[in-house]
Amino acid sequence: MLNTPELPDKTIDKIYDDVIHPAASEIGKTVELLARSINAALSSLEIWVLKREYNKEQVRVELEKNLSPVPPDKIVSPEPYVAVPALQAISYSMSNKELCDLYAKLLAKSMVSDTKDKVHPAFIEIIKQLSPNDALVFKVCSTRDAVPAANLSIVMKQKGLRIVGSAPVQKFVLDLVVDIAISSISEEQIRVSLDNLMRIGLVKLNDFGLEDGSSYSFVESSEIYSEVSKEFERLNSEDHAADYIRTDRKCISITPLGKQFRSICIDGF
Repeated sequence: MLNTPELPDKTIDKIYDDVIHPAASEIGKTVELLARSINAALSSLEIWVLKREYNKEQVRVELEKNLSPVPPDKIVSPEPYVAVPALQAISYSMSNKELCDLYAKLLAKSMVSDTKDKVHPAFIEIIKQLSPNDALVFKVCSTRDAVPAANLSIVMKQKGLRIVGSAPVQKFVLDLVVDIAISSISEEQIRVSLDNLMRIGLVKLNDFGLEDGSSYSFVESSEIYSEVSKEFERLNSEDHAADYIRTDRKCISITPLGKQFRSICIDGF
């Protein structure tokens, strides 16, 4: 059996100072930094809790604004299964006008005898799944019978059809910037919002286009057309396999669910 020599106390202290203590200190610093980061991230939520009473007052202001055209004798108590989750949701959406407006309209409609039965509790869950960009895109879609859209693909000479841009190109990318001055929303963000709106069931992409061909003049000036054109050139430089860029005309419209959602959460009285 081997005899392990005992280390002098000074040697043990030196090993601790040289190896263990620095490592422990670094771990401590990391844990402390993580705790600070978490506290900083949660500080906005703490502020929200402190402002909860203020938010309630803001909700009353929004309701007064929306209910001002309604005769007082038509204002009734809302159903708790609608009002309670809506009040909870709007209280943490006060900082965003787009989402706050949707909740406020829904709450207002739930407090009027003529409209309360049309307010479905599922609408609250729908709003929860929307980003501010989604709300803006849906508002624009909901004001039109149909919005021109297009799918782009590269036709290969010998390899059949190769899809390059499966996401539709939307004419109203430009209209959004002009109509409501939200130039910060890119084409890509618009397509992401459309995908979400389709997933929820508020809008749909139709496989037919509009009769007015001039409605699709926007396609060749779009970002995605530029991307597809670069891919077309790359394919041709490699083996000359690409034949042409094909544009499939389509259109986007809101669904029956979308129309009902608009009537409750966007339209006035």
